[in-house]
Amino acid sequence: MKVQPGRQGGRIRLDKMISIAILVSLGAVLLHRLQYYEEYTEKTVTELTITNMRTGLNLRKAEMMLASAQGGAMGVLGDNPMVWLPAPTPNYSGEFAGHAPDAAGEGIWYFDRSARELAYRPNLARHFVPGPDGHTEVRVRVERRRWEPAKAEAEGPVRNPAPWEGVALVLARPYRWF
Repeated sequence: MKVQPGRQGGRIRLDKMISIAILVSLGAVLLHRLQYYEEYTEKTVTELTITNMRTGLNLRKAEMMLASAQGGAMGVLGDNPMVWLPAPTPNYSGEFAGHAPDAAGEGIWYFDRSARELAYRPNLARHFVPGPDGHTEVRVRVERRRWEPAKAEAEGPVRNPAPWEGVALVLARPYRWF
């Protein structure tokens, strides 16, 4: 029995084409998953930076209490939270009077002096759902917080009945990322 050379060569080419098609499909799936994880990493780094700023705010409040500074913790209202970090993040673009220009790029932090808010403009925002204002930015600001004894009594016994004020780093705009 003799094998015809044309038939065997066609079968090998078909096997190679199927193998290449499978590899291309697997590569496309892998690329899609890598993009997903890259965006998820960006979200995690953003949230970790905000957490570090909250820690910096708490340290600043403790310093002010220990030094018995005039005005107490209220002295940090309107401050740029980036200054509480040991060093600004590498993607910090600085302070602007309003929104940062589009030329500043994506994946950047900037301080909006007019709103007194620190903003992060995501680089990857496929899974970012902005709040009602429609802006694709994460914004935080320092706000005054007042502790009211009447509200705290519902939670349990109150040790210090006098109201007091403090500050906290809070989200300025709601958003959902993933």
